[in-house]
Amino acid sequence: MKNYLNSVVLLTCIVLVMLLGLYYLPPITIAGVELKKVDMLADIRVAQDTDVSQPIAIDTTELKLDTANLAIVSDTVAPVMDSVKISAKEEFYNNVIKVKKDTTAVGVAHIIDYADSTQRGMFPFYTALDAMKEDEHQYTHIAFFGDSFIEADILTADLRTLLQKEYGGCGVGFVPITSEVRFFRRSVVHDFKGWDSFAVTQKPYDKSLLGISGEYFVPTSNAYVEYKGQSKFGSLLDTCQVASIYYNIENPLEVVQRINGARRDTLFLSSSEGLQQHQAFEKIGKIRWNIPADSTAAFKGATLDGEGGITLDNFGQRGSSGYSLTQIPAQKLKDFNNYRPYDLIVLEYGLNVVAKNVNNYGYYKKGLTQVVKYLKQCFPQAGFLIVRVSDRNVKGADGEYHTMPEIKSFVKMQQELAKENNIAFWNLFEAMGGDDSMVDLVNAKPAKANLDYTHINFIGGKYLGKKLFEALKDGKEMFDKKEVYTDE
Repeated sequence: MKNYLNSVVLLTCIVLVMLLGLYYLPPITIAGVELKKVDMLADIRVAQDTDVSQPIAIDTTELKLDTANLAIVSDTVAPVMDSVKISAKEEFYNNVIKVKKDTTAVGVAHIIDYADSTQRGMFPFYTALDAMKEDEHQYTHIAFFGDSFIEADILTADLRTLLQKEYGGCGVGFVPITSEVRFFRRSVVHDFKGWDSFAVTQKPYDKSLLGISGEYFVPTSNAYVEYKGQSKFGSLLDTCQVASIYYNIENPLEVVQRINGARRDTLFLSSSEGLQQHQAFEKIGKIRWNIPADSTAAFKGATLDGEGGITLDNFGQRGSSGYSLTQIPAQKLKDFNNYRPYDLIVLEYGLNVVAKNVNNYGYYKKGLTQVVKYLKQCFPQAGFLIVRVSDRNVKGADGEYHTMPEIKSFVKMQQELAKENNIAFWNLFEAMGGDDSMVDLVNAKPAKANLDYTHINFIGGKYLGKKLFEALKDGKEMFDKKEVYTDE
């Protein structure tokens, strides 16, 4: 029998050399996604010193502000607060007591409110909570914009549940018509078929049709979408009381609506300019909308709410830097605001911006400042809260995972951005535990974060959702005493 041992050894050596050589290939990108570098020696390789003099170019969504749109919004938006309420804002600003935040407790982060007399920080949110005490049918609306850190309702689902238990409300809030993460998302059972989907992150798309989530959906023959509540993930998600669907249509359209798998209604949607809304009122455990024929209608999504209380809409968008929000026409945002006026808009971005060897994020602060100004005009009644980027770990010179050095530069910029725009700021990095805290979440039993040392899982979402809830509740207690935290 012929001995193939030498051939096997030679083949093994050739394969090993090829695998080692893959490390020296330049970055490879397929369909806009950069593949992870192959490194057979990753576990023993010593990290090289960072050369900040040679910043690496990073790919972010191009910022395109429609200045004409901004001018139109500025001219047409009516004053949101009457003189009495404006006086209340100014009175609060003039009499508020500033309390220095606690910097000694690990894992505790207070909300710092940099609001001026216009009170575009936490004031609208806290006063909305007070209004709900007087009327159980009053809403407090929250929009939570972010990147893949909150994708599939991670963190926001648990924050929503805690807020609804404390202040009232039920339902999952905004849901898209189609979703890439429908089987991953636990807070709603979502089924659909027969839709052409368009998103601001994927060309081509018609900018004029974009909805608040940066998406729109066009039905083909016998298209349908169905949402079903469930109680395994959250105690207030099994049923809702108001189901709404949002759309733009140029021609009349027939839609079949079925509630709880039983009652069947035929709806005749008339053509009209601007965003339209259809609502169903009932104890709804499941709702389905079916479009029998092809249509040019553009559907934006649906909302599942209570008849009052807290609503929290998750607008997580994978790969987003936040810039794409300015691609949504101002009038579209204003139209949605007429139906669903937000009291608090949360902005959580950064994972897609922080990059190795990049320590100057002045360009991003300038761009996101334009985003904040744009949203302030489109949602003139809303308060704003910047959520600081989370911890993100990379392998260091000692072979262990540590906080990415560039994170420190980015979080400093975020706090400056909040201060310069007179809005509120919450330090997620600090709430996680600071340096190397992502390692702790990955190593927790059970694990609270993924092995990419960047993203949390649902267990981590529950952990951090509670942290933000406690910060909001603490902030409300301070507000009732006319006090706010300061870092000075």
